[in-house]
Amino acid sequence: MSFPIPSLLSDAPVSKLLIFLMLIFMACTENDLVEPADPLLALNLPDQHFEYANLDLPDHFYFLQPPLDIAVVAIDNQPDDNPVTNEGATLGRVLFYDIQLSGNGTISCASCHKQAFGFSDENALSLGFEGGNTRRHSMGLTNARYYTAGRFFWDERAETLKDQVLMPFQDPVEMGLTIDELVDIVNQQPYYKPLFDDAFGNEVANADLISKALAQFVRSMVSTDNRYDESRVVANNPMMPLGEFTTEENLGKTLF
Repeated sequence: MSFPIPSLLSDAPVSKLLIFLMLIFMACTENDLVEPADPLLALNLPDQHFEYANLDLPDHFYFLQPPLDIAVVAIDNQPDDNPVTNEGATLGRVLFYDIQLSGNGTISCASCHKQAFGFSDENALSLGFEGGNTRRHSMGLTNARYYTAGRFFWDERAETLKDQVLMPFQDPVEMGLTIDELVDIVNQQPYYKPLFDDAFGNEVANADLISKALAQFVRSMVSTDNRYDESRVVANNPMMPLGEFTTEENLGKTLF
């Protein structure tokens, strides 16, 4: 399954940031490492952001989907007060991949939500910041934007995605921080100042802006070109057999 999100090292601002972080934290000799005089030199905001906000959705996202007769775009849970923007999702992406944002600087959101596995985990349980097992399997984040109820976690205890994205940071097994500690760590990293200013017009991070940026990035994880989507190009009705599917796959789709 592929996503309209570039690979991690293909996005200029994120790749340069990660290269800088790798230089700082990798074990190197003095001859191996020449640190930049200013950490901000390692982060250059692009002249043109990657397109997160205006997704090129396939036609079947706009068709009524039997048996409920609701189009995919009609179940968009994006709130009016936090629409996906290119600047906000760029910030959210850096937050999502930043291992600094855990109790011992070893775990990021991406450690348990891996793009190669639909932003889930190939293991039944994920490893937390001190090596402990999470209580439940890491939920896939793909297409979280198109979910009518808009509640998250297996038990739907998070009323919104904006609520959900802060909870793993506070989990004693997963990332082991308090909200105040999270905000302090973010504000201590100089590379976040231009990102927050670009996204929200404010260099100073707080819990509300962190959660908004992460929610924007998660909502940008939309899958549009997997085998199902490609087959739907010539099948307006999802109840129809899909030509690219095997007989068993079509039967499974009908049962689903």
